[in-house]
Amino acid sequence: QQQQQQQSSATIMNTGRAWFLRELVDDGDGAAATGEEHENEYRYIKLTDAVEYVARFAMDNGRYDALMGFSQGGTLATALATSGAVPVRAVLTAGSPHIEEAFVAASDWARKSRRKESSTYTGEEQVDADIGLTIPKLHLAGETDAMISTESTERLAERGGNGEMIVHEKGHLFPTRAVHVDRMVEFLKSSLEP
Repeated sequence: QQQQQQQSSATIMNTGRAWFLRELVDDGDGAAATGEEHENEYRYIKLTDAVEYVARFAMDNGRYDALMGFSQGGTLATALATSGAVPVRAVLTAGSPHIEEAFVAASDWARKSRRKESSTYTGEEQVDADIGLTIPKLHLAGETDAMISTESTERLAERGGNGEMIVHEKGHLFPTRAVHVDRMVEFLKSSLEP
């Protein structure tokens, strides 16, 4: 089973379909943890690298009004905005799970970057971490999503603060029905009004 996970991780890394990877926590005997007492205990690989990459990209390429993200990208967007690492005025996600470690990594990166004297974001753009909780956020979750539970997306909306959640009838995707697209456009317009 551990060999299958390593092969799966290598496949994901080679196809570029994940911001970061996860593996089951080792229970100390060299085998992946199993059983109810270890259920959902994961170690995230390359999560700090993903946080740093997105935050640096945002710093190097100008100020953004909003972040949009799908799946892990939505988790990163929420964590980066909430921590103040990437100052924005709105966050929009779909199919995104709550991963507490992403919030920890984003907050750590934001603290470290604020200490550096040569920060691209200065003065008014330097966002206090608490302000990130007031940024409007819209999270979409698929009722039939086999990868991310609506409960996990609900926890993301709660953890990120000021988050609204909409459940659509589809699976692990950004919904494209007019009613949902109209709601996303309405959200961005109202959040980004001057």
